[in-house]
Amino acid sequence: MYTVCHHCGGIGEVPIPVLAVVGGVGRTATANRTCPVCDTNGRLTGMVPPI
Repeated sequence: MYTVCHHCGGIGEVPIPVLAVVGGVGRTATANRTCPVCDTNGRLTGMVPPI
């Protein structure tokens, strides 16, 4: 039995907002990093309630 990871929503990656300059204008872009809770599996073993 598995639980969908509550930190990344089952994707395995977490978005991080970063500053980007496009055409001389600053804007927010997203970069992805590995989910620290499930390590890219997107699921957790057993019944794990979100804390």
